[in-house]
Amino acid sequence: MAASERLGWDCHATLHMDFMLAGGVGMPTGEEVILYARGGACRMGQAGRYLIKGLLTASAFGRNPLWVEAEDGPMRELDRPGHLYAMVTRMQEAFLVQTRQLSDQGSVLVPGLTMGMLGNEGMVADDWSGARPEQVVEPVYAARLKENFKRSGIIHLMAVSGGHFMILAAVLTRLLRALRSPPLLTGVALAGTCLGLGLIMAPSDSVLRAQAMGLSAAMAMTAGRRSQSINALSWCVLLILMAKPSMASSFGFALSAAAVLGISLLGEGLSDRLGYHMPTILAQPLAMTLAAQAGTLPVQLLMSPQISLFSPISNLVVAPVVDVATLAGLAGLMVSWVWPGPGHCLAWVSSLGTGVMEVGATWLGGSDMGVLAWPPGGLGLLALVLTEFGILLFLRLIRLLGLAVLDPESGGADGIGLPFRPSIWFRVSRWFRQTQEMASSARFASRRNPDKERRRHLSMSSDTGKFEP
Repeated sequence: MAASERLGWDCHATLHMDFMLAGGVGMPTGEEVILYARGGACRMGQAGRYLIKGLLTASAFGRNPLWVEAEDGPMRELDRPGHLYAMVTRMQEAFLVQTRQLSDQGSVLVPGLTMGMLGNEGMVADDWSGARPEQVVEPVYAARLKENFKRSGIIHLMAVSGGHFMILAAVLTRLLRALRSPPLLTGVALAGTCLGLGLIMAPSDSVLRAQAMGLSAAMAMTAGRRSQSINALSWCVLLILMAKPSMASSFGFALSAAAVLGISLLGEGLSDRLGYHMPTILAQPLAMTLAAQAGTLPVQLLMSPQISLFSPISNLVVAPVVDVATLAGLAGLMVSWVWPGPGHCLAWVSSLGTGVMEVGATWLGGSDMGVLAWPPGGLGLLALVLTEFGILLFLRLIRLLGLAVLDPESGGADGIGLPFRPSIWFRVSRWFRQTQEMASSARFASRRNPDKERRRHLSMSSDTGKFEP
């Protein structure tokens, strides 16, 4: 259940209708609708079955075509949620309670970074009466913060996608490899982690795509084969669209798939190029951001005809804290329902990272210069595709011209290779490394005994029986 964005309603949720009765006539159905309810009608659990009385209307906005406005009063429960889903609901509510004790930005951003649902949108048992707790921030502040994240190009951090799965998969894989785990056990553990992580996240189309690709990578690891990103993405998209054709109209699913495609095609090459001019800790996030933005920009223009110019800078600002804040938030989500104290501490650690994100989003997203207006519709989409191809051709032309005018003394007279031009970061890091080596050798030499050192360099002659240096 999530807080309602419509006035006069306390909560909303996505429901799948099994059966509809209207005017004494009943019929089975499989439609997906958005439910709006008040007070006790919000007392619903994930994966439960309920009998709802209300008004079925056409939606005024959003992707779902139908709304159900429930009557006041408690719902009639037909099937109670299973123990697993009840535990997940308890974990999520306990985590929301702990985050509401943080600062305003922490109570909003930490649940968004961890679960994919902003703190002002989450609902706990105290909210079912319709009275909002004091810890929940003002809607105006939350809306402005969300808009700043969108304008600065880091709103994807508040929507769970492949990042969470990649972080946990990397940590788990390194741990199991250090323990000399066989590929079969590693693949099974990775698959279980993907299923569990998708269960405790707020349901979304991007989570479904990330979970499907995570399971595909686990299957490849179990079979002892390398995971191929583009092939896995293609199979996942085909199978998901065959099982659920409505995903073809989902912007969240399209953005998630386009980001993976851009990273798979351009990420490694950009990371190698940028690695010559900046440290790896900055080159990799910047390369992933540029590659993902190149893949998602055509879809973003269909949603909003504007381009965020500060997106690479914003992602560079938040890159050092994203992984730590995400892991701390996930750990807090896992322990808050059992140990509230440690859960609150972990949520506070995560809020330190989201505080950096808030500063970057407010600094870059609050300016009108950070957004470039773009023509809407098909014309804007065509112009963007041509612009991206033009940039790629321009960079390729520069590289070819550089190969053609190579200095013979640089070793590239035959047209193979490029002259080595060390960057400032390379020079600084080499200077520190050489200084450290010299200091270490000096300390080691000062501790040596000169007499023992002289005897160590003498050798015994087998003919004369004398020592000769």
